[in-house]
Amino acid sequence: MTEIWQVRRVEKFAVRVILGGCIALLLVPDARGQSAGITVSPIPGVAPGITIGLNWTVTNTGGSSRTFGVGAEIRQGSTVLADLGGQITPVVGSGGTVAGAFMYTIPAGWTNGAYTARAAVWTGTPGASTWLNSHDRNFTVLQTPLSLSGRIAFHRDSDNHSLHAPVNPDDGHVFTMDLNNNSVVRRTSGLGLGNCLNPHFSPDGAKLTFMAIPSGQPLLWINMRIYILDLAEGGPLVDLGLGQDPKFSADGQWIVFKRSDGQLHVVNTDGTSGHALTSGGAEKSGPNYPPTPGDERIVFWNTTIVGATRYGDIAWRLPDGIEQTLVSGTTTRYCYYPVWRDPARILFTISESDDNLYEYTISTATYAPVIALNTAADESDPFPAADWVGFSSTRPSNGGGGYDLYLAKTDGSGIQAIAAANTSLHELGGAFSPFTNARKAVVLAPANGSQLTASSSTIFLARLWSNGAAWAGAAPRIFFQGPVNVELAGLHDDGINGDLAAGDGIYSLIATLPAQAGSYTLFATANSTDGETSHQIRSANTTVALAGVRLDFARSGSDLILSWPTNAIGFNLESSVALTNSTWSGVMPEPVVVGGRFTVTNVMKDDAQSYRLRWP
Repeated sequence: MTEIWQVRRVEKFAVRVILGGCIALLLVPDARGQSAGITVSPIPGVAPGITIGLNWTVTNTGGSSRTFGVGAEIRQGSTVLADLGGQITPVVGSGGTVAGAFMYTIPAGWTNGAYTARAAVWTGTPGASTWLNSHDRNFTVLQTPLSLSGRIAFHRDSDNHSLHAPVNPDDGHVFTMDLNNNSVVRRTSGLGLGNCLNPHFSPDGAKLTFMAIPSGQPLLWINMRIYILDLAEGGPLVDLGLGQDPKFSADGQWIVFKRSDGQLHVVNTDGTSGHALTSGGAEKSGPNYPPTPGDERIVFWNTTIVGATRYGDIAWRLPDGIEQTLVSGTTTRYCYYPVWRDPARILFTISESDDNLYEYTISTATYAPVIALNTAADESDPFPAADWVGFSSTRPSNGGGGYDLYLAKTDGSGIQAIAAANTSLHELGGAFSPFTNARKAVVLAPANGSQLTASSSTIFLARLWSNGAAWAGAAPRIFFQGPVNVELAGLHDDGINGDLAAGDGIYSLIATLPAQAGSYTLFATANSTDGETSHQIRSANTTVALAGVRLDFARSGSDLILSWPTNAIGFNLESSVALTNSTWSGVMPEPVVVGGRFTVTNVMKDDAQSYRLRWP
């Protein structure tokens, strides 16, 4: 018995012959069939926005003349990114060849990496006839080099849907990455914390705030606490109490966050002056201050549950306490994770069949997709990064690592994976600081709450911290703000003018306090140049009280002895016949120091005399 099997549907047939219980397979040419080969010419590396030619050549290896169908597509891994359509060749004789090309412009949203151009030859219309052969040609998409310096903070997570025990040492920790050298540092190691999530830089880049659960605590959201980590000094860790989703204000003085009651609260960065911003209504999450100091329009998202459906709306709280909805969710569109892109625009995510990024424009009260970012992949957790937008995505180029970090230009083009940060875990909750170095200033003296004498001479101390990098040109200054505003420059870290140890980062100055009594706010600033970026580092505020200089007097026989503290430098003793008199004159002789006080001895006169100390 003989049976014919079509092994290759177009070139040869297999003949199964059964003879004496033995089976033999014979391959014989099929005169009825056609065969052809196809090749794709090399494709050079190309940048997004450039048009490539997928040049193909078909060779007719069959026995008769005929036309062929040619189809082409571009893949990344197993995912087809672009179907380039089909073409029909002219008649090609047996053994002859024919060439053609598909032209395709690489989309702006394609990231750095390897891609495959595939061309296939068919007996007729591509996809609707018999496939004959195909050829793959790999090529590379090369983005313009990343023109962005600074640091990115993010967290790594093996399960982005629930709190959990770690699967490896990186799981549930916060990291920073230096964009200049791609170094990645795990920041929350050894702190006794787990499920560390959603870090956010202080405006000067010196601190991180994030949420986490202390080790040993039940893995429940109500056990989440918010923390501040000092990156400049390397500690200490500040525990601000129970809460979630902390973010710094634009002046670095406040933290806005969500409490377990689902309402928004703020607290000073030292843990004081905490109070609620909202009460009642929907659960509020992910609050963010605008990037401009003094602007208190806090954006967040509301979650309302009706039956089994969750509704997510983008909203904000205005300085007068009024809450307004900006983007309303529906039964199929859950809006969440808003963040200020700049004072005029808000980035956020809409979850439908997949998660995509959108931008809300305040002036027009409209929103639209971020161009080129929205794909079949999930894209979430946007964050502004100078003239780039950062985000997390599950797009195929991440190699199967769940959510990975990406950057795109502000128009959604030039998308690049942050390869040095991405692993097999999820990388989420990104934040950006334009500063590579973490630096801070601290006022050491006068101490907070000090009671001092106006116009007295005192020593001022300010300490500057930097995370290992040299801090040149700091030129620290100390400011008094109160009844009068005073700026003190010329602090030293070179062993003079009150400085005791040159080069220890403690700057000193012996100077005179303001003459006007009252309560003063005191802070220090220092210049910081970070790459090509210069900015001012400002310390936290301290408060001091200045008391007026007291003029004491005593009688000794016929003499009147007047005295005042020697730390009240620069005062002149004057007298007048009446307090209301506009004419005051200096008292002679010049003061001398007796018993640690400036002292003037005057012979008492028969007529009344009034005395005062006057600051020049």
